[in-house]
Amino acid sequence: MNKKLCAYLSLLILLGATFCTPAIAVAEMVSNIEVESQTSQSNSPAADTKTEESTTTSENTESISQTVEDTSNSQPEKATTTTTTETPTSELNQNTIQPRAPTEDSGTESTEQAATPNAVNPDLNARGIQLFDNVRITDMNDQPFDQNNPPYYNDNIKIHFDWSLSDQEEIKNGDYYIYQLPSYFAVHNEVSGTLQRSGGGSLGDFYLNTNGELKIVFNENAENLSGRSGTINLETELKVSTITEDVVIETGIYDRDGNEILITLPIYQIDITKSGKVSTSGSIVWEIVYNTESKELENVVVTDKLPSGLAYSHSYGYLYDGDAWVRTSDLYTYNSTTGTFTFNQKIDKPVKIEIYSVVNDPTINSFKNVAQITGDNFHEKSVEATVSYDESAEYKRFLGYDQSTGRASWEVSLDLSKDGSILTDKTYSGSLSENALHYLVADSVVVRNKNDNSIVTDWHFDEAGEIKKDNQLVQFQLVFAHAGQYVIRYETQLFDPVLANTRITNYITIKDDTTTSHNGSGTVTPTSKIGVTKTAPSKSYQDQTIQWQIEINQQYVEVENMVITDRYREISGTNISGLELIEDSLVLTATSQSGEVKELTSSDFDLSKQRETTSGENPIEYESGFQIKLKGNYAKTADKITVRFKTTFDMTTQIALGSAKTRFSNSAFVDYEIDGNSYREAAQANSWMDTTWTLNALKAGLFIPKGGDVKAYLQAAFNRNFPNIFSEDVATSDQIYWMGLFNTYKATLHEGTKIVDQLQDGQTFKEAVVYTVDVSGTGNQVRSLKEELSSADYRLTYDPVTKQVTVELLKDTSETIAVFIAVEAATDVYKYNNMISLTDGTTDLTAEAQVEKSAKGNWLTKNGTQNVDNNRLLDWEVLVNQDSRTIKNAVIEDTINYNQQTFLYDETGKVLVDVYKAVKDGDQWIKGEKVIFNNQDNPNVTTNGIDGTFTLRIAFEDVIDSPYFIVYQTKLDPGIRNNEVVSNDVSLYGSQTEIHQVTKDVIVKSTNGSGTSTGTNGSLTIKKYDREGDKEAGINKEAHFQLSRKNAEGNYEVVFSELVVRNNKLIQGTSEFDRLDGLRYGDYKIQETKAPDGYERDEKEYTFTISSEEVDYVFELANTREIIETSLALTATKALEGRQIEDGEFTFVLADEENKILQEKTNKENNILFDEITYQKEGTYRYKIYEVQGHDATISYDDSITNVTVEVKNNDGQLEATATYEGNAVFTNIYTPKAGSVV
Repeated sequence: MNKKLCAYLSLLILLGATFCTPAIAVAEMVSNIEVESQTSQSNSPAADTKTEESTTTSENTESISQTVEDTSNSQPEKATTTTTTETPTSELNQNTIQPRAPTEDSGTESTEQAATPNAVNPDLNARGIQLFDNVRITDMNDQPFDQNNPPYYNDNIKIHFDWSLSDQEEIKNGDYYIYQLPSYFAVHNEVSGTLQRSGGGSLGDFYLNTNGELKIVFNENAENLSGRSGTINLETELKVSTITEDVVIETGIYDRDGNEILITLPIYQIDITKSGKVSTSGSIVWEIVYNTESKELENVVVTDKLPSGLAYSHSYGYLYDGDAWVRTSDLYTYNSTTGTFTFNQKIDKPVKIEIYSVVNDPTINSFKNVAQITGDNFHEKSVEATVSYDESAEYKRFLGYDQSTGRASWEVSLDLSKDGSILTDKTYSGSLSENALHYLVADSVVVRNKNDNSIVTDWHFDEAGEIKKDNQLVQFQLVFAHAGQYVIRYETQLFDPVLANTRITNYITIKDDTTTSHNGSGTVTPTSKIGVTKTAPSKSYQDQTIQWQIEINQQYVEVENMVITDRYREISGTNISGLELIEDSLVLTATSQSGEVKELTSSDFDLSKQRETTSGENPIEYESGFQIKLKGNYAKTADKITVRFKTTFDMTTQIALGSAKTRFSNSAFVDYEIDGNSYREAAQANSWMDTTWTLNALKAGLFIPKGGDVKAYLQAAFNRNFPNIFSEDVATSDQIYWMGLFNTYKATLHEGTKIVDQLQDGQTFKEAVVYTVDVSGTGNQVRSLKEELSSADYRLTYDPVTKQVTVELLKDTSETIAVFIAVEAATDVYKYNNMISLTDGTTDLTAEAQVEKSAKGNWLTKNGTQNVDNNRLLDWEVLVNQDSRTIKNAVIEDTINYNQQTFLYDETGKVLVDVYKAVKDGDQWIKGEKVIFNNQDNPNVTTNGIDGTFTLRIAFEDVIDSPYFIVYQTKLDPGIRNNEVVSNDVSLYGSQTEIHQVTKDVIVKSTNGSGTSTGTNGSLTIKKYDREGDKEAGINKEAHFQLSRKNAEGNYEVVFSELVVRNNKLIQGTSEFDRLDGLRYGDYKIQETKAPDGYERDEKEYTFTISSEEVDYVFELANTREIIETSLALTATKALEGRQIEDGEFTFVLADEENKILQEKTNKENNILFDEITYQKEGTYRYKIYEVQGHDATISYDDSITNVTVEVKNNDGQLEATATYEGNAVFTNIYTPKAGSVV
């Protein structure tokens, strides 16, 4: 410290008793000046810029630095926050201020006295420093949350912290500050980052642990700087556990006035509407529409408990695809008890539910209904709607049923557009008027004006439109004189007794300007005086019989003249059934009220069977029922009468009658008298047939591996203790055992009937046996084996060319026939198909079946999880071939979307994947011996730019016959954020045949310390062309590129190690595509790794960005042809006259056109040979050749100059040089001997 400052400081200390605070303030200022002086000396090259530097991890460095600089002069004791403080407003998601309670000893003097001893403490919290100035929360696009942009309960969010340190605060290397994140912020993994300086370097690092503790540690760079400030940005998930409209987050961060910053977030409230209408049938249809904004909603439940008077009928769910509502099955699960619609998938589109309800209280004219929607990531909401019949223009509805009169009441609302409009009403469906259950009570019709409720009389019946049954109107027509709105009420009377809770329907057609049809229905329950029930307790498929039972007079009422009529049909007359009474099975008993039971004899009742004949060209006579009349002691009785009997059932007759194949119907009508008054009651029952049995033909198969116990496999398949019906006790190879079953109806199969079994691919016939069997009516139908047929019963042939096995019956039979066939199964086939047929005259029956070597789950299972240590990695595990089947040329292909994840590679570029043999340890599979592949290219990864996928291919060598584990990792794309779903598909192939495919999804959980842009709809087009050629056509040779993408750390990661381009098309194997689709938004780098043959490689790295502003990026790169150099040696000829020439005797010069000497050579005999000249570019080159004049007086030297022109041309990348000599390029010297010399 200089002397003047020391003296000034000493003077201030002497005056400290009076001017304490100013003295300390000035001392702090002096200390700050000294720090800045030291900083200037230790960092002299940049001393003038230090006060403007700040530490940041975002793009707002410049503005933050400016704020610190501007405010540090006015408040030297504390640097200001890095964002402008805003006045609190009523707008949601603004930082609001909550006053902090004053602490004890908060005066200036105490604070000043505490500063000195704490200055050496590395814990900034203990020193009373508040590092953070401000905190705010935004969505992932940095947009603030407010009422127009509310978050979900578990939304992805960004947390932005602004921090700063006072210039007077002494910071040392290792000093740290700890902040505890509020519990509203989820932390899925540890996060770390650097407090990066805008000019390079850093001031320290930050660390976030999974408990939400954020620790900032400063380094030595933070010791001598002023204006120390910056930001920390976190990406994580909002964690709200209670239902609330607003979330108020207490941040624990205070402004300069000591008020806590509170953040209020309005939780997203779903958009939902509800409406209702009266349908034309008089029922009520409710419509609920929600999520019109296409938000991502999780675990949605809609509760809609219908109001009193309505009952749920059915509903439909729809998703909006952008153009229209699409009915979607399995969209939700409905619980009728709670009235809840639980959606089975994440919702990201608009949803519509149509709820159809029936009116069970016709006295109610208006219905109010409330619906509520809840979910995991939004605030619950309720909506309501009201529907009134008075506001509905046109409908038909059921008003009720009067048990005392047997009449049903109806209401029709009409809006007729013209005079003379006609209403047609009928009480039956279609044209079968004989099936009508009720008829019009003609004098009950009342027509009113809908507007004023006055009675209208200007209408009449039209007899031309009437249809009658038993002389009663079952169809009638009303003609209206004038157009208008009308309400018509009338009654219908029941013909016969009907079952309790039977729905009857009424159909209308309205003809005015247009023709429209409506219908209404309602439930009727006639009054029961004595009680009648009917049941079908059992049936036997072996005997083809059904047991029936009727219970009459359950109230023990005294009745007379009871007649019991049993009809083989429903009460309504439909489903006439092929039944016939087995008379000796008929048993009637009478049970007194005291419980005494007596069996009735033939003296107590008369029995008569009833037969009918169908109408039409080919009438069928059939037994239609029977009738029992009580007499004698039971002509009058108060006992309960029970009727038990059996009927045969004949499916052939049932089909001929045109009735249902799956059920036989039986109804009982009981007529009786009480006190001279006649009554009738009825009941019905149905006996349902097994749907497989009704096919009359069945095919089933069973795979038994080599070494399998044949008997054990068969017994397990049939769940019966069957003997081994084949010759092998142990399968000597992989085999399929087929069964073809025919004639479950037990009709007559005639001599000559042929059963043909067509073997398919991968099957070789071994043997066949034929049995008669009893059937069970369940599963594969075979209850027991009755008799093995012999060669006297059938003829067996096999055609190896057509692969047909034929069984020809040699006798008539009405038994159920089972044909069992054993075939050898090829090892390279994994699904085996088979078809069997029976032909008997005009009867043709067929059945098909497929057998797989393994259950789908045993071929292939897959698991995927986020890595515990690095949540940006996914761990995948595939288990293959649990049943140890033999698979030739087994291949596993695992496909991922490259905008979601990438495989990992070693330093040589080989994909990282491990394959192990799987070993059973108890009930678990564990990894065994590691598999080493001989082929260096196996495993490998291919790219599909059209589908946007990478595929990992693992080819097993030769044959596998045991289970294997495949273990590998993928790295998440930097743009993958919290709660995103990442998919992975794996397929198993054998000999190029797909055996099975499995898809596995992983929901990513992630907390990040810095942001990256995201998006999945970008593309890259690569145009690689000759600089001198056609850009659009490209180069018809392959160029190779490497594509990298910037990760969260700011480093480029290789996404595609090898993109092949030819003729401006991306090449993958034999496929080519225009562009690489499905690239996420982000920063990319591309570099040519191999140029087309004959071209120079461009080694430069090019960067580009795919974003919403440029979704489809086109990369263009021109190549220059690679020029192959050439060389040429120039020559000349030397001649000497007068004597023999000697080697090296003469010297010659090769010079360029500027007379620069290039070479000097001596002759070799008569040849002048210059060294080759290398040419690396096209052009014209000019040279001179001349002889150096010697000093031999006996020789006259040639002083001529030979000019040489060399033309160098590019011939498709190869330079070619051609020399042209001026003259003959011969240099001639003359020898003249001296006088007296001898030559």
